[in-house]
Amino acid sequence: MPAYEPTGPYILQSGPKKGLSIEQLMFSNYEWLVFMKNFLNEKSPDAKNQLHKHIEWVLGQGSRRSPTMICPQCGKRPVSYFSYLGSEQFGYSMGATYTCCNDEDCIHRLSTRGIEKKPAFLSIDHSSIIHFKSKRDQKKVVDILKKCYELPKRLTKETLFAFFNK
Repeated sequence: MPAYEPTGPYILQSGPKKGLSIEQLMFSNYEWLVFMKNFLNEKSPDAKNQLHKHIEWVLGQGSRRSPTMICPQCGKRPVSYFSYLGSEQFGYSMGATYTCCNDEDCIHRLSTRGIEKKPAFLSIDHSSIIHFKSKRDQKKVVDILKKCYELPKRLTKETLFAFFNK
C-alpha cells in the first residue's frame, strides 16, 4: 500500500468544526484529533477513509517535527523542553522564555530560576497540550509551540499544511 501523500489541507465539511482544517485542529483542539483517530481506528481499522488517513498523517508529522528556536539558556542548540509553575486551580505560568535544550546545564539553569519552587518540565510537542485541562493553559502551550517552531501568529490552513508537509 503506498504511503499517504496529501495535496492540501483537509477541511472539515460538516459539524461544529466545519471550515477548520485538520492542521489547524492540531493547534486548537489536539485532544479531539487524538479522540477521532482512536475512534476511527476502532470503527474501521482496515478501511481507512480520507479523514482517517489525514488525521494519522498530521499526528505523525506533528510528532516528527523538531523545534527550530535556539535555547535561550545556552544559545547553541534547539529547544527541547518548556518549564511551568503553578496549579490546576490557579493556572500555570509558562512561556517560550522558559524553554531549554536537553543539555543538563541548561535544564539546571532554568530549574533554578524559580523563586522558591522548582518548575516541572514537558517536551515541546503537541501532546503536551493535553497535559493541561484549562483552555487558557492549553493556549499558552500552543503559543509556546508556535514560537518554538517559528510559526506566524495567525495560523492559516495553507501555512500549517506547508509546516506539516516539510
